[in-house]
Amino acid sequence: MLKQIPTFGICDVDTARFPPNDLAIYKLNDFIHNNKGLVFPHRHSFYQVLYITEGSGTHVIDFNAYQIERGSMFFLAPGQIHEWIFDDATDGIIINFSESFFSTFLANPHYIKDFTFFIGNGTYSFMDMRGDELFITDLLKNITAEYSSTDPSRFDVIRFQLLHLFTIVNRKLSPPFEPKTGQNYIIQVRNFEKKIEQFYLTKRLPKEYAAMLFITPNHLNAICKQIKGISAGQMIRDRIQLEAKRLLVNADNNISEISTLLNFENNSYFSRFFKQYEGISPEEFKKNNKQSQFSVKSVIDSIKR
Repeated sequence: MLKQIPTFGICDVDTARFPPNDLAIYKLNDFIHNNKGLVFPHRHSFYQVLYITEGSGTHVIDFNAYQIERGSMFFLAPGQIHEWIFDDATDGIIINFSESFFSTFLANPHYIKDFTFFIGNGTYSFMDMRGDELFITDLLKNITAEYSSTDPSRFDVIRFQLLHLFTIVNRKLSPPFEPKTGQNYIIQVRNFEKKIEQFYLTKRLPKEYAAMLFITPNHLNAICKQIKGISAGQMIRDRIQLEAKRLLVNADNNISEISTLLNFENNSYFSRFFKQYEGISPEEFKKNNKQSQFSVKSVIDSIKR
């Protein structure tokens, strides 16, 4: 039985080679075949893009289960927990890269974090790209060809191509709205989510984020309800709850330590907060996931219930 959810570096998932320039690209079926002992669930200290070209199965990311099919694309930021069970015929492309792969190339070293799907809260980890299969397939084919070449400029070409992919996918997450104020609201909510990701451990009030975004708390709350269907306060609490669940599936963390890590005043306050939104106590959640090891089956069963 696992004692904790392991965190893998970019070299840990494929010890057979050292990824050049903090970049590793694999054919999914080959990767699965060559890494049958890979421990799931786990976290990454790097970014990952996964595109499915065929097959079926389930991919669980931050306690949400996704049924995969051709055209499914997944984006994982460092720290997210995931697990997959794919059938033997499943294939596609995996691209792993560290932040340094782009930070040494771009003037803004944190440029990648600005893409919506790399926010890291699990909301945008899955994209259905079936309508863009030809574009995605051709682009990934070119990226794979460059990766296999020996040309000294190949990594710069891959960077350009990945940024092209990320920009196109990011556009799909921000569809045009009429009137134009609708588009502005989406941008403001996305910026709010990015701020939450930065400050959820220390800032709990919507008015604190509204000040950073140069809007009023009432406006922030209104656009969150319009775009996300929930209040600004709920979005903050959801992110805290997600991190609590991530920490609770680590057997080495006790409730007191988790409460402190999440900046709660005491264990009792943390327990009340967690139970209010999850329906069970942190102790019960921890016990359940210690037994199930955050398995795909347990997550699917909980969704069915």
